[in-house]
Amino acid sequence: MYSVLWTSASLAVAVGLYVPVLGNLLDIPRDNPWLTYNFVGLLALIPSREGNIVSIQVFGRWMIILSSSEHAKELLEKRSANYSGRPVLHMAGEMIGWDKSLALLQCGTHFKEYRKNLHHTIAKKSALEELHPVVECQVHRFMQRLIVQPLEINSISCRMSGSLILAISHGNEMQMEAGSYLHTAETAIRFFATTSMIGGSIVDIVPMLRYLPSWFPGTSFWKTATDGKKALDEMADKPHEVAKAGMAAGTALPSLTTKLLEGRVLPTQTLYSGEVSISKTVATTRAFFLAMTLFPEVQRTAQAEIDSVVGQDQLPTLRDRAQLPYFGAVLKELVRWFPVTPLAVPHVVASDDLCEGACNLQHLVGSLDCPESVYRAMLQDLNVYPEPMKFKPERFLPLDGKQPEDDPYNVCFGFGRRKPIRIPFADMSIFIQMAMILSTFNIKKATEAGKVITPEVKPVTGTITYLGLMLSPSSHPYPFKCTIEPRSAKAVELIRLTLEKWC
Repeated sequence: MYSVLWTSASLAVAVGLYVPVLGNLLDIPRDNPWLTYNFVGLLALIPSREGNIVSIQVFGRWMIILSSSEHAKELLEKRSANYSGRPVLHMAGEMIGWDKSLALLQCGTHFKEYRKNLHHTIAKKSALEELHPVVECQVHRFMQRLIVQPLEINSISCRMSGSLILAISHGNEMQMEAGSYLHTAETAIRFFATTSMIGGSIVDIVPMLRYLPSWFPGTSFWKTATDGKKALDEMADKPHEVAKAGMAAGTALPSLTTKLLEGRVLPTQTLYSGEVSISKTVATTRAFFLAMTLFPEVQRTAQAEIDSVVGQDQLPTLRDRAQLPYFGAVLKELVRWFPVTPLAVPHVVASDDLCEGACNLQHLVGSLDCPESVYRAMLQDLNVYPEPMKFKPERFLPLDGKQPEDDPYNVCFGFGRRKPIRIPFADMSIFIQMAMILSTFNIKKATEAGKVITPEVKPVTGTITYLGLMLSPSSHPYPFKCTIEPRSAKAVELIRLTLEKWC
């Protein structure tokens, strides 16, 4: 059970089992910690409370939990110059090498250069037009595999995401058939997860220990750092070197690597891990199948709209988007109803600041404190989204003279200078994949022994499982069963012909 201590001199502090030195560490659940933060945030909505800003202390560092988009925008956007730093992770960042990725890179010249380069290669309208055929081709292959292996939705979703990342970042799908590259990437990310959690390494608690030699007794952390760095280097460098060799031989396909190199070698962790996440792409796909399984009337309405605009003789494309308002609302409701990024990556405050809470009380935000946004609480706020647990795409449409509810895209991708460059690309990819799926497949509840199985809406932590407060985990739907069938023989033939023509 959590209590909340409210003071006018500091932030509202979540107080549970407070232990000297450890602070509130034992209060933080390793799985789905955002559910606990949701609960504490709800307490902050009680009348006469100061507002849903809550803080906890771990190893002497204050972690500030922001559960309302109003506070997140005020601090992380309007005061972004003071709130755009990142925590220094000695093990995961400095010793293994993840500090070169855009996610952990501190603000400065390199940070601005990386974002500028990525903007030109993955976010500009002209760049998106070049990437559009690549995305479509991977989705066509995904649908072909879905026809053959409808029960393997998780593995083929992961394969599609990995193929798409390699095709766009390096111009190849090296060893995707055997899955060795994905295995390497998962190993590297697993090291990242376990070493970036709070208390995950003694080096982050006592930083001076990293200066001890590896042969010194009690320095087993050096083996972890060595193995983690090896996995990271292999994940980043192997496809990078293949792309460079292709450039030298004149056989390289256009990719982010070929565009970014131009005589310079940039850290390739940025290409892979800083802006694209296999885990979150797979989680979004699974969440979509879950929603369509549980809400067949939404599926039928969206399919009817797609059929009326596109017909059944061709697959939907990005050009059809403006004519599919209901389907667009379905995608917005998907990211609101099941946020696959329930927690933001923490920011670090550069200098002391004051934040106005409810009741006009001021809260001190100290330098080096770590504000962290709870996206799940913001996207399911009763005051912003009535009936938040219901899947209602129409909430984002101007019906019966009512104004649409707040666009969840303004929350789910983050705030301020750290907002990902990949937003337009992610938006395009999600639209293409989900529109093509609905145009060619029916998704319904599975039946076993004559009994209809209704999936449970239950989030579980994804690939980055142990991050707790330190970095952003992904949230996946609890494993569920559903039936996936082509809508017709014509749909099967359409997928085959399209794949042969464009891939």
